[in-house]
Amino acid sequence: LDEEARKKLVSKLQTLEKPLLLQHGTADKCVDVACSREFLAGVRSKNKKLIEYEGKAHVLLSEEAATREKFLSDAATFANLQATKTF
Repeated sequence: LDEEARKKLVSKLQTLEKPLLLQHGTADKCVDVACSREFLAGVRSKNKKLIEYEGKAHVLLSEEAATREKFLSDAATFANLQATKTF
């Protein structure tokens, strides 16, 4: 994407009002974790969360077993919380 298209996409995505979980390694060399922080700050949803994995890279499922397990557990916990909320 060129810069203009990227900005349009980010703006559109930030209109989300559904639950949103971002999981990001702080040692990610592909996408700086600051991008996730900035993106999440602009998302309209009141139900949003960023979980940072200290010293971990871009593909969290390629990390050691403990990180993989935490990544999956964090995602499942967030999803289960959403499933149990009354609307």
